[in-house]
Amino acid sequence: MRVGQQGVLLLFTALVARQLGDAGLGQLAWVTAVLYLGNIFSSWGLDTVLLRQIGAERRTDTVPLASALLLELILVAVFMVALFLLPFSGQSSQTIFGLRLYAWVLLPLAVLTLTSAALRGYERMGWLAGLTLGTAVLQVAGTAVLFAAGGEFISLMGWLLAVQIIAAGASWWLCRRVLPNFGLNWRLLSWQIVRQLANVGFWLALLMVTAVLLQRLGILLLGWLGTTAQTGQLAAALRLVEAARLLPGAVMGAMFPLLARRGLEIRDWRLENEDRPSPISSYRWGLLAYGFLAAVGLMLLARPLVMFLFGEGYETAVSLLRILAWGIVPFTISLPLSVELVVAGQEKPVLLATFVVLLGTAVLTTAAFWGYGLIGVAVGLLIGEWLLVIGLYGARHSLGR
Repeated sequence: MRVGQQGVLLLFTALVARQLGDAGLGQLAWVTAVLYLGNIFSSWGLDTVLLRQIGAERRTDTVPLASALLLELILVAVFMVALFLLPFSGQSSQTIFGLRLYAWVLLPLAVLTLTSAALRGYERMGWLAGLTLGTAVLQVAGTAVLFAAGGEFISLMGWLLAVQIIAAGASWWLCRRVLPNFGLNWRLLSWQIVRQLANVGFWLALLMVTAVLLQRLGILLLGWLGTTAQTGQLAAALRLVEAARLLPGAVMGAMFPLLARRGLEIRDWRLENEDRPSPISSYRWGLLAYGFLAAVGLMLLARPLVMFLFGEGYETAVSLLRILAWGIVPFTISLPLSVELVVAGQEKPVLLATFVVLLGTAVLTTAAFWGYGLIGVAVGLLIGEWLLVIGLYGARHSLGR
């Protein structure tokens, strides 16, 4: 699902890059980075909370989906108000209008939080794959038609909003068809449950917002310090890196409900029978091997990939990609560590480590940009990936093996 989705969305990025240029790609990257942060904030860690409960119980009628949706809608309203009040100095009026138009996507995304958690909790990955790939194909096909008809940035934002509305409706219909007793149990809707969910998801929400800030740090910093063209060059390189990173993300996404159901504890992850290999170490080593191969492949194929997908005018992205590709290796180390700690309910140590790394990487990347431009940003982001590995190992060590 993840590989197919990223392959289709790479075509989408290529369409935007060729039609709107690096400035238009920079606009899109900045808007999606801000709204990705908004989606993480409004979901409030509820996808993880619901997934843990559904994965462990294999039921949805006892899970407070209605209260979770109400909490999400409240948080969406808070974020939307902030978007319409903040001036976003440094961005063009067209970019800000596109942001505020596309921001309504947070409403269908609130529904998708519930449905994706349910499908993953029941391990119905085939249905989830069909839904995800179908949405991606619809987005690309519609974008091609839109550009052929002369559409520009604002019309693209409207189309992307329409796609997610369709996806939310399709996901709800699908869950009603394939999951037993799926729906909103209104008896579990109460302010007390909403407050409980807010308290339970608080640390997860902080962790996820911090992690997204770290993940989108380069784009957000360039949206403030650089130009839209510079943002577009970095976005082109990061798009290929993110495509490679989604496979480890898919592995850990599939492992999450298994870990939750088995109730594995975050200690030394060895089985009582020492003659048997640990199920944890097996996928860790596999992800690390994949990370090294992916980094080498992207470094060697950087120029043909960028030129094939984005065309002329993206030479700077080639140099950036050759640096950023090596961030996949530390990512395949930090991702399993963070997921295993979160499954064990240890969100706070992960949050502390991620927050410290975020601050350090932000300072380092800003200084590097002023001194060395986009190359400095890429190096700073790469160093930040390794700092996160060190921070997470420190958090794990502080808990005791």
